[in-house]
Amino acid sequence: MPQLMEKPTFGRGLRRVLPLAALACTAALPFAAPASSASGVSVGRRVCTPPKYPGKGGRSVSLTTFHLSCAGGRSISLAQYRCRLRYPGVKRTKVNTGCKTVRGYKCFEQRLLNKGYYYGKVECGKGRRDSVWIYRQKD
Repeated sequence: MPQLMEKPTFGRGLRRVLPLAALACTAALPFAAPASSASGVSVGRRVCTPPKYPGKGGRSVSLTTFHLSCAGGRSISLAQYRCRLRYPGVKRTKVNTGCKTVRGYKCFEQRLLNKGYYYGKVECGKGRRDSVWIYRQKD
């Protein structure tokens, strides 16, 4: 006849240690750093929905912000677009020299011509806050 296994029992030492370990874990909870902000999105880097491209023959490809809200990034990218219309410069330049500052943010633009389109990458920053916007427009 097979032998029946006995129920495991905790020894005296383990009975004393378990409640102390549970107490130590609950006491440390208020000091733990939160993993994310209240909205569930990391505070540092955000990949946002790009703004609708205001002009004809183009589209926004991507928008990424760092320590800045998505709405703030969209606002800066549209302000940079309006500034670019005021100071058009040369279409095929690598750097657009007309719009160096937009809403207090220092901006830098690079352009690349490829198959009838040029792609622009606009980086605007102020302190820790940055916004990177990529767009495509017909030549």
